[in-house]
Amino acid sequence: MEDMEASEILKINEGRCEIEESLRILKSTFKSRSIYHRKNTRITAHFAICFTSLLIYRLLEKKSDSKYNTDEIINQLR
Repeated sequence: MEDMEASEILKINEGRCEIEESLRILKSTFKSRSIYHRKNTRITAHFAICFTSLLIYRLLEKKSDSKYNTDEIINQLR
């Protein structure tokens, strides 16, 4: 860690922030937190749908050059 340059540390930190934001989006906007499934296949399917939704959201965000925030994109999709 001592040999790392400031730019490398900033890049790692930026990646962490994006992961944290993704988890917030999954928990709040996509409501993936409350799971009432008992079967492993249904739990897996639920998270696959949430992950796919997040992937589509991120692709739309990148395609629009981050002009729109989460709420704006989700509202337009609805």
